[in-house]
Formats: sequence, structure tokens, C-alpha cells
Amino acid sequence: MALHQHQTTLIPYLEDANSVAPGAGDAGTAVDRQFHTVQRVRIVLTDVVVSITAALDYGSAQLMSFGDKNIMILSCETNVEMTKGNLSTGIVAATDMDVALGSAPATAQTLATTMIDIIEKQDEDASDLTPAALYDTHAQATAATPIKLADTALLGVYWNIGLPTPVTVDDTVSLTGTVDLVYIDLGNENS
Repeated sequence: MALHQHQTTLIPYLEDANSVAPGAGDAGTAVDRQFHTVQRVRIVLTDVVVSITAALDYGSAQLMSFGDKNIMILSCETNVEMTKGNLSTGIVAATDMDVALGSAPATAQTLATTMIDIIEKQDEDASDLTPAALYDTHAQATAATPIKLADTALLGVYWNIGLPTPVTVDDTVSLTGTVDLVYIDLGNENS
């Protein structure tokens, strides 16, 4: 499994001749200006494996960790080819998959809440051993961006897969391609 991250920081010019700096309020107050820059990360996936056990019928792969911070996701786009393991009675060409990107790993066969808060659940129902995952936050109906992710120690980006129809043997799905993520790191404000 190979995972590479390429990061770019975009620093906009925030002040011009018409800009007014915030001033202090009443006596005893002070204003501390902090700039939070927009960051773009390209996560390159090369045969990243999502293991799915027959007992659970779901699995996850952590693509990136943010650490214990407050993160504001502005957009996400995927260009990933998924390769089903194709074991007999496992994940074969005809196996339907629910796929999503979330700030937490999958914990149930039905993907919901923080398992789908970056890229909402996509139904991959085509009979194909190598379906393409071409997803974009701006084409979503329910998972709106920007979204502020909770300040937790496990905060990250997870590729989550749930199988609506159970399989009877452990199998895998391999991921190859790129995930582009644009976000603002707001720091650790709460803990």
C-alpha cells in the first residue's frame, strides 16, 4: 500500500488600501489577528486496500490524519479506480457497494453521519470489477460544504465502504487514484 500526500498552501492577499483592521472594544479587551490559510492536499493512492470481513460487511481505509484540530472542509474531489477482490462468494463484479468519504471510519454496514460527511454515500451498483469513483462535493445533494469537522483526536479522511447485500467470505477492495481536498486548518481551539 502506497500513500503519498502533496500539500499546497494558498495565501490570499487579505489587505488592500480599503481594508480596516479590527480594533479593541471596551477597556480590558484586545484583538489578536490570526490568519488561517486555505490548504490543498492531493492524496495519491496506489493499491490502498480496504478489507471487508464477511461478519461485518463494511470496511475503511484512513487516507489522511488531521490530528486533534478544528478543520473546515471547503471541497473534495476523487478520481479513484476501485478494484473488487473477486473471491467466490465475496466481492464479485455484481456486488453492490455503498461508498463514501467521512471524517470517521465505518462502524456499520449502513453508512451514515460522520462516515459520509465529506463525500456523501454513493451507490456503486454497476456490475463491474473496477468501478470508477469520480465524486465531487459540489455535486452532492445532502452533504453540503463547507463543513466544520469536530475537534477529536481521531479526525481524518476515511474511504468507507458498506455492502448492502452481505458476502460470505472476507474480501478486499483496492483503491488507486487521487483524492483532492481543500480545507482550512482552524487549529485546536477546544482542547
